[in-house]
Amino acid sequence: TGPFGFAQAQAAQNAALVAHVMRWADGGADRRGLELFAGAGNFTRGLSRRLGQLLAVETDARAVVGLQQLAARIGVQGGARVVVQREPAAAALARAAAADERYDLVLLDPPRAGLGVGAARDLARVAGGRTIYVACDPATMVRDLAVLITHGHRILDLAILDMMPMTPEVEAVAVLAAGSGGAT
Repeated sequence: TGPFGFAQAQAAQNAALVAHVMRWADGGADRRGLELFAGAGNFTRGLSRRLGQLLAVETDARAVVGLQQLAARIGVQGGARVVVQREPAAAALARAAAADERYDLVLLDPPRAGLGVGAARDLARVAGGRTIYVACDPATMVRDLAVLITHGHRILDLAILDMMPMTPEVEAVAVLAAGSGGAT
């Protein structure tokens, strides 16, 4: 990721986070996925093994170059078709919602500010199956989840992973399913 890119500080905790997320990343060769705030590809490789098509969205230019290199390696290895797009997540969601696009699996790992209410509304429209929301700030995640629940998504699982023992640093992982009903 380079000296200015983001990476989890603890390799073992990051491996546990990725493993937890991948347990919930249902897929199939005929399924389309959307990864928002893809960064340097912490989840991209695992997602590419579960989907036929993956759109990875990121704004950081250095991370996008790394993602493009990763996508090329995945293609050579016979994995999913991974398309990398440099664009803010909110803009990608707005465009997808306006075009009535639907994704079978959406994974997002936003910065502390979260997704935001408007983008969460757009996410509710384009997420047609499972959504996995990874958050370093549970408060902003709760704000965004309230929007998704209001628009018919329901919580299947919620986990908190201790990313740096003896500190308040955690990652919250919410798994949601599109469809009627509230939280379960």
